[in-house]
Amino acid sequence: MKLEQKLERYLLPLVFLFSLGYGLWAAGAGWWNTIMDEHHFRQTQTAMTSFYMLHGGPFWKYETPVFGPPWSIPFEFPLYQWLAAKVAALSPIPLEQAGRLVGKFFYFAALWPIWSILGNLKIPSRRRLIFLSLYLLSPMYLYWSRCFLIESTALFFGLAYLAAAGNLFNDRNRMLSLVSVAILGILAGIIKATSFAVPLFAAGLWALWSWREKDGKKFPTLSAAKIVDIFFCFAIPLALTLAWTHFADAQKHLNPLSEFITSERLSKWNFGSFQQRISPATWNMFFRKTIHDSIGHRTTWIISVVFMLLLRKRWQLYLLGSFLFVLAPMIFTNLHIAHNYYWYANGVFLIFALGILIVAMLEAKKAWPILGMIFLISSLLLSIRQYRQFFYYHQTVEEAAGLATDGALVGAMMPDDGVMLLYGWDWYPGFPYYIKHRAIMNRDVLDLRSPEMKKIIAALPPYRLTHLALCSQNKNPAFLATLNQQGLQTKFLSHNACDIYQIISLQ
Repeated sequence: MKLEQKLERYLLPLVFLFSLGYGLWAAGAGWWNTIMDEHHFRQTQTAMTSFYMLHGGPFWKYETPVFGPPWSIPFEFPLYQWLAAKVAALSPIPLEQAGRLVGKFFYFAALWPIWSILGNLKIPSRRRLIFLSLYLLSPMYLYWSRCFLIESTALFFGLAYLAAAGNLFNDRNRMLSLVSVAILGILAGIIKATSFAVPLFAAGLWALWSWREKDGKKFPTLSAAKIVDIFFCFAIPLALTLAWTHFADAQKHLNPLSEFITSERLSKWNFGSFQQRISPATWNMFFRKTIHDSIGHRTTWIISVVFMLLLRKRWQLYLLGSFLFVLAPMIFTNLHIAHNYYWYANGVFLIFALGILIVAMLEAKKAWPILGMIFLISSLLLSIRQYRQFFYYHQTVEEAAGLATDGALVGAMMPDDGVMLLYGWDWYPGFPYYIKHRAIMNRDVLDLRSPEMKKIIAALPPYRLTHLALCSQNKNPAFLATLNQQGLQTKFLSHNACDIYQIISLQ
């Protein structure tokens, strides 16, 4: 047996086991910290939904109570939030750690659809461990998977949908594949539509390639079987995703304070501008930061391009993975600029491209297989280095933990049926989450005597407005005097993250 064969036979399983163990170890770092680390806005928003589910809140019209009645501002289908609440309810694990556990579960569960997709692409079993190891040690997946976010859940169902599509187009148990691809596509779409876009596009390419191969024609002809495939694989998931979005928007329209976060109003925010797409700053960030977070270092990607140009083996799949990696930021440009965790949905495709290159190196002759193993180990070490240098710090150091402490102190002052009227911080949900009380965040500073605010306050029972928080730029006597003129009478209580007042009356 040649040296390269021995390395592949024995080293790849060892590398995978190490990567799996490192992924488990990394999950424990900062496990008992609060969720006030990277993007705590989105983490506390997600955790708030789970908190109210845990305490008897509804599922379909789930509550994220920051704008007043009817308290529901749904975005995604709340499977992750419900699971986190159930884990907390059925075990001694606190809610925030339950959310981390669910996130990490889906991070590891994604190994199954990745394995299945690679099998449908005829990648040998042992060499699939290359892709799994690169995924497990990717800095972004090590970190974001343990946050109180839906990202790992969305990725799992997106990849599971793509795996089911691969089974369908490879004619594996057709009836089961049709049902599976429809159900998984629905879940992937309603859990997070923006994360579903790339797997949906990839499934479309897979369908066209498969039909072309089977028909032996450049342009495949439409048949009854293909129409059925289109219906189950594309039409049903898209229709249900649109239906969920319509339902979510209808709930937000019920409250004038939350109409600004309907899908129509957020369209520009989600997609961004043409100028952002062609801006050098956008792609410089992508090159200098996102590639680092996905595969450890941009040098890894540069070397992979050079190696592929020299090898020219499996280059179509390499280009496909690279294209799918940049497709999401080409569509949802602003989201990927504003929220670095959005790359979670498509970083796996750059990992796929890198894995394809290493497989091609192992398939080549001369020194390429040995070089491929060296390149794999080097890539994994660079991934660990990037994780340790950047993400590990955020994972272990609570940069804004004081807000959690202040919130708990303020929440202890409030009665069970109390509602906080809050000004400042836009609609940042961290403070309402940690006071563990409902809030009305008057981000547009509507007059309390306006019809909109009167309607919201009148709908409060069985809850009542008991406290006022003035935060950020609104912590000043002039602003309090304005509220007094609107009929709000208060008594000062404390200086915390915000100035806290007891509401005496509202006339």
